[in-house]
Amino acid sequence: MKKFRNIAIIALATSLLFSCVGCKNDEDDDSSSTIDKNHLAQITESDGYFVKSGASEYKILIPATTDTLIDFAVSELNYFLENTSGTTLPVVTDDTVTEASSGKYISIGETSIVVGENLVEWKKDLGNDGYVVKTVDDDVILLGGSSYGSLYSTYEFIERNLKAKVYAVDEIVFTPSKNIKLLNMDIREVPDIARRAISSYHITNNSTYRRRMRFMLHTENWTYWTHSHFAFIPKETYYEKHRDWYSPDAEATQLCLTNEEMTAEMIKNVIAFLEENPNEEIVTLGQQDDNSFCECSNCAPQVLKYKESGVMVRFVNKVANAVQAHFDEKGEGRKIQFATYAYQKTQVPPVDDNGNVLDPSVYPANNVSIIIAPLTACYSHPINNADCNAIAKQTFEGWQKVNATIYARFYSAQYAYYFVPFVQYGNMAKNYEITDEYGAEYIFDTAVGESRTSGFQDLLAYLQSELMWNYSQNVRDLIDDFMKAYYKDAYEPMKELLELQEMYFAKLENDGEHNLCFIPSANKGGNYFFENTIFTKEYLRQQELIIEEALNKIAPLKQTDNALYQKLKNRIDAEKTSYIYWQLTFWKDYFTKEQIAQKIDEFESICNAIGIDRWAEYNAAAGADKSIATLVADWRTKLL
Repeated sequence: MKKFRNIAIIALATSLLFSCVGCKNDEDDDSSSTIDKNHLAQITESDGYFVKSGASEYKILIPATTDTLIDFAVSELNYFLENTSGTTLPVVTDDTVTEASSGKYISIGETSIVVGENLVEWKKDLGNDGYVVKTVDDDVILLGGSSYGSLYSTYEFIERNLKAKVYAVDEIVFTPSKNIKLLNMDIREVPDIARRAISSYHITNNSTYRRRMRFMLHTENWTYWTHSHFAFIPKETYYEKHRDWYSPDAEATQLCLTNEEMTAEMIKNVIAFLEENPNEEIVTLGQQDDNSFCECSNCAPQVLKYKESGVMVRFVNKVANAVQAHFDEKGEGRKIQFATYAYQKTQVPPVDDNGNVLDPSVYPANNVSIIIAPLTACYSHPINNADCNAIAKQTFEGWQKVNATIYARFYSAQYAYYFVPFVQYGNMAKNYEITDEYGAEYIFDTAVGESRTSGFQDLLAYLQSELMWNYSQNVRDLIDDFMKAYYKDAYEPMKELLELQEMYFAKLENDGEHNLCFIPSANKGGNYFFENTIFTKEYLRQQELIIEEALNKIAPLKQTDNALYQKLKNRIDAEKTSYIYWQLTFWKDYFTKEQIAQKIDEFESICNAIGIDRWAEYNAAAGADKSIATLVADWRTKLL
């Protein structure tokens, strides 16, 4: 296999032409380039064909030893190729290919094309998810820093060379052609945010879509993602015999993190869990979801010295060091990362008012990361805005002082009222960039994961995917691209609806008495959305008229392409639920009983058809039952 072993690395061009970042499918120019430290690309059209007259000379080459992600990359490449050109490629492995049988290959992963002395250079600085895509003679190299990166490189090739683009779980734009020229590609992509996750409904529940959008499930290879202390030291097991392991308040709401016996048991239990779960890579040791901290005679003086956050870090460091030492002794090379929350009592970092670190022991260990979850942050302003987000700014900067590896958890929904639209797109890219500058290696941006809802949720997931990968992209261009692909004939009115919501809430923020910022938590200010002065009759009627126009735009499709009509209607109807909800909540007296009954029936029908089954997060506002079924039943009882 001399052809494979002697292929030299083609260095990335040091001087690339400037172009708009993120422009991957330029219909007017077959060459494109981007310039950015993480996003480098030089692409020109070649004379050769990848597919000609509906057939291809290419084979997919994969390593002799493969894994589920490489196998999935193969199936995805053939899926997109078949839907574009009508053909698929045979698959061969390194151990079955000889020099005599060499041909044209799409190489995925660490195949013989890159194995050897060049492999380290090919993978240098790619991290886990970064990748290279290179055309070398007649071959195409798709190689990532890991199998995740190799999968993502396959999607890059699909988007560039096949001109196929994923916008939503049920919206992929293909460019059918029986003749596809092979591009000359020299691409290096490293995501701006190393690990990315969101909780959008389809991302959470559809693994194929999640991979296509280059996300990991936030719990993937991650033990007890959130509040985990009682999971490892359950009260029902230990409390009666070891009351001093828990905080002395009446409900024993937290662990006592200075208790050495409890710490030893925690170490033992974490090790046992990891031994039973060999694929877990990250363990969260997070306090219970209660704004409390142990105030026993051992903890109180340490809190005065180190703050609650310092006591937390010292505890987690002990556990992390002991657990890693156990696996180091086994000699298996297994590395465990730990995470803990800067949340409620532990949000304030262990530094003094001048930013000085309180004690060397409060520096997180190398294998301990800090999850910053700014519950009171406003998303109408950048996360480091000194006026509106002073607490979040101080939190990030303080943890940066102790050299913490930062994980960030953001919130992109109003959890007390899902029908309040999240329209803070202008700050999304900026917040990702700011968080990256703080050194964040991971962002989990939570939206609504438990239900479908209104508020352009598929657009939100698309923007989160694109901007976590490359936050230098133009947000307005991304929105426009998505709206055209997703709403098609209804593009113009649906874009008008989105812009109306953006402008309306921006005006309220600037002019309103409440300093109307978007704060996701109801008990931290979000309740001011629940007012008829916000959702006025006039504003809701504007939305109603725009949606009527959108439905009129797609009406001809009912006769020519009913399946497409129904899909687009469902997408438009999803946004209709928002104004119906607020009309029936605040303005029921302006409708007749017949009109109210019609609106309730329509609301229920849309929710059932689309899968909207909740109007708020569980316990996010007064009362526990936030189901659409109960809401509709209450409306029928009280309004009719």
